[in-house]
Amino acid sequence: MDHQRRTPTEVPRLRDWLDRLIQNYDALVYRGEIGYSQQEIKLYRDSLASAALACDGEFKRPVKARIRELLALGAASYGLAGGVPRPVSGSAEALADFAVCAVWPVVTAPDLPRNWLGAFLGITRSTHLASLVVRARYRLGTPEAMSPSEFVQALSEINYAPGIWTLLDDLGDPERGGGALIGMAIAHARYAPRRGATQKRVAQWALAAATGGTAVHRVPAPRPRFVPAPGLLVTTRS
Repeated sequence: MDHQRRTPTEVPRLRDWLDRLIQNYDALVYRGEIGYSQQEIKLYRDSLASAALACDGEFKRPVKARIRELLALGAASYGLAGGVPRPVSGSAEALADFAVCAVWPVVTAPDLPRNWLGAFLGITRSTHLASLVVRARYRLGTPEAMSPSEFVQALSEINYAPGIWTLLDDLGDPERGGGALIGMAIAHARYAPRRGATQKRVAQWALAAATGGTAVHRVPAPRPRFVPAPGLLVTTRS
């Protein structure tokens, strides 16, 4: 199968997609086709609504949870919204495509709370990736706004892969980012894995759908061609 390179989806289009996902999810619930506990069904529905609010710049839940939802939305746009993707683990090029898709909602969201950066670092544990996102957001809304292709080029100059693999671990955990991704995957597929499936397995199913099916097998990203002079440094607090 010929897989084209992915480009990130802008927040307004992701917001429209979420509206359709919420309609699909509600229809599944109405027909009784999601065989999970009522608590789990409500959790995944709430995550869809919360991600929509995040696209609108409304952050009423804990910031880390909302940043997770934006990252899950970006990850879902790679493998769900855009058709069958190249497996993320298939090549360094695919890993870079996934990376830009996953973080793009955080890069381009019009309004983020002041403490978004700490939440992003807490999820990805990558100062390299966080610094690049900060640089891109600094240029947001200016004539020099960073394009997706420029972002991909900048990725090749940093050691971003550990941050993306950490993000994938987060998205595969139903207690963390996997909760948001599960709701999106179920609504997109109009199907929930069979009754009795553990939520860990459901999260892995959702992650596989978002990443082309083989995200568990890691491939290294290309080594940075050079280490650029730091523009905006990001530090973590103990």
